[in-house]
Formats: sequence, structure tokens, C-alpha cells
Amino acid sequence: MSLLVSVAGDSGQIIDALRCEIQTLDKNLPFANVKTMRTQLDMAFSQERMTLALFSAVALLALAPASIGIFGIISFSVTQRTREIGSRIALGAQPGEVLRMVLKQGVTLIACGSLTGLIAAFV
Repeated sequence: MSLLVSVAGDSGQIIDALRCEIQTLDKNLPFANVKTMRTQLDMAFSQERMTLALFSAVALLALAPASIGIFGIISFSVTQRTREIGSRIALGAQPGEVLRMVLKQGVTLIACGSLTGLIAAFV
């Protein structure tokens, strides 16, 4: 037999009073395995939490090579555009503007990759 009791405040204080009331009604009724709703919910969702943690770890592991790949592409692009960047600085471009130009290319790559990944995930 299961009994659910809603309690305002600390549920630990009501257990002894509840035990006395149940013993008053019937001395043969066992009163064991008392759990709070929080404990019951934690037990019910423990497998889902473990699955979520596992998928999060795999996602973080996949993020590392993706970040290294984006770094490599941007580094290669900057190496290829060294003369252009030098010309821009020689003509008066501020270092912040040049940095913004390079970062814009990286953000564009990340946005395109994310959009492609989201589309592939839902297909």
C-alpha cells in the first residue's frame, strides 16, 4: 500500500506524527520506506539525467575537433591574405578593423556550419 501526503514546510517533521496516526488506525500496517517527493522524483529521472550527462560529454568531445578545424581554416585564410591585410594597414586601416574582418569570416563559417547541422539534425 502506498500513501502520498502533501505537507507545507519540512516533510521530515511530519513523519513521526504520521507514523503514530497509522499505528492508531491499525497496528498491523507496516510503516517503512518513507521517501519525500523530491527523492521519488530523483529516482524516477535518474536514468534520464545519466543519458543527458553522457550526451553532453559526447557533444563537448565533438566540439574540440570542430574548434580546431575552424581555427585551421581561419589561420590558412589569414596566411593567404597576408598581403591584403598588410595593404589595408598601410592604407590606414585600424588593427581593430582588420581583426573584425577576419572574425567576420570565422563567424560566417560557424553560422553556416551550425545552420547545416541543425537542418541535418531535423531531417
